[in-house]
Amino acid sequence: MKHLLLAAGLLLAPGARAQSTPPPLAAQPVHYQYCLLYKAGNTWHLDYGQDARPAVVNAGLRDDNDAIMKLKSEVAALNYLDGRGWEYVNSTSYSGSTYSGRTDYLLRRRLP
Repeated sequence: MKHLLLAAGLLLAPGARAQSTPPPLAAQPVHYQYCLLYKAGNTWHLDYGQDARPAVVNAGLRDDNDAIMKLKSEVAALNYLDGRGWEYVNSTSYSGSTYSGRTDYLLRRRLP
C-alpha cells in the first residue's frame, strides 16, 4: 500500500524545474585616459596628448604637469600621480644617442 501511495504521489506531483539563473548583465565598457611620464633634462613631464590634433584641453592635466615639473624624483612623481588616480601600466627604457637612458612610464586612469 505504501508503494502504491508513493507512486500515485509522484505521478500526480507537478513537474519540477531547475532554478534558472537570470541572464548576465552586459558589462559596461571601461574607458581610460592615458598619459606618459618622462624626464627631459632634469625635469619630469607628462605627455597627455597636448601636442596632438585636436589637443587635449584639461586644466587638471596642466596642473598635474606643473606639479610634476617641480619634483626631483621619479618615485615622488609616481606617488603624486598615484594619489591623483593614475595607475601604472608599463614602462619602457631607451638607450642610445637620442634618448640616452630615458625611461617612459605609461599611466592610465578610469574616466567617469
